Amino acid sequence: MNEEEFNECLDRLAHGRYPSLAEITALQRFLDAHPDRRSDYEHAKMESAREAEPASESEGVKEGSAAAPLPPSAQVKSDDALEPLQRWPDNVNPALWRSRRALMGDPDRGMPQASPQLQAKYEEGLGYMRANDPVAAGQAFTEAAQEGHPGAIREIAVAAFEDLPKEIVWGVVPLFERAAARGDGRAMAYLGLFCRLKENDQGALKHYRTSDERGDPEGSRELGILLARLGRVDEALTATERARSRGSASGALAQGILLEQTFGDRDGAREAFLAAAEMGHPKGSFHLIDLLISEGDQGAAERERSRALQNLNEHRALMEVLEGKSAVQRTMAQVESGSALAGSGSSCALPAVTALVAALGLSIVLLG
Repeated sequence: MNEEEFNECLDRLAHGRYPSLAEITALQRFLDAHPDRRSDYEHAKMESAREAEPASESEGVKEGSAAAPLPPSAQVKSDDALEPLQRWPDNVNPALWRSRRALMGDPDRGMPQASPQLQAKYEEGLGYMRANDPVAAGQAFTEAAQEGHPGAIREIAVAAFEDLPKEIVWGVVPLFERAAARGDGRAMAYLGLFCRLKENDQGALKHYRTSDERGDPEGSRELGILLARLGRVDEALTATERARSRGSASGALAQGILLEQTFGDRDGAREAFLAAAEMGHPKGSFHLIDLLISEGDQGAAERERSRALQNLNEHRALMEVLEGKSAVQRTMAQVESGSALAGSGSSCALPAVTALVAALGLSIVLLG
């Protein structure tokens, strides 16, 4: 990117015309070589954010709306092509992808079936991701998305959401809306998340309920967390139970935290933390160890440490994204040394939006 191209890109960005992922990379390279222009770039990003800022409730946003209308250049115009902003990034990490699926629950539980041919193309993308080939996966997902496959549209939306700078992450909302309109439960959960970021709890409830009804485990878990935040704890517990029954390790963890901290049911919490640990969740093990130590059951706590290490190693990349490398290293050292983990679980029991806002653009995941 040269000076003229940089200035043209700034002008487009300032008017809400979002750059493609390739342009974002080129911009960063230009700024590395010309640090004196960084203030111009930051100003353009602020202007872009104002262009895309969702309207407040007082400005007439309908209940359940995830965002205000985007500028024409950012809107998805048809199912025949994906906007440059909404393409599969070239830096998707397969290990993180697998961890999120393992701990959040399979998003395909809440996805309607497509035609056999289109479903096969989508499953080809899944296979490539499991085989550590994100480039081939992106090609398969893009082809399936362009033909309207809801899961493929969701996969591209999630990848873009996790890759984009927070100033322009709202640009992926139309893609989630497209997937949700085609019946994808996980996309509905993401729309609920965008409502939470706007402090629109009623809109979030609407999307989470629909996601939950579709059978998506993350929608069930997020619904439970929000209901608990609103003081509707009995409904919250039922929702997290559904998340757990649908294979969500994070849902089992949320259920355990709710049982322990709100209902005072330590036996139920122990069972839920054990389920989360058995499904591979490191925090399930940590909470369980804390609980066992507090009850004086050192032997059971020591036996749980090996699984804690195994889970932490398996999902270390995701834990580092969410909590930072130094925090994960300290936790691993504690587990390896056999020192107490008191507080290491409960200290991370944050509401979903708090965890996300701290690392916007990385993940919808709350790991407890």
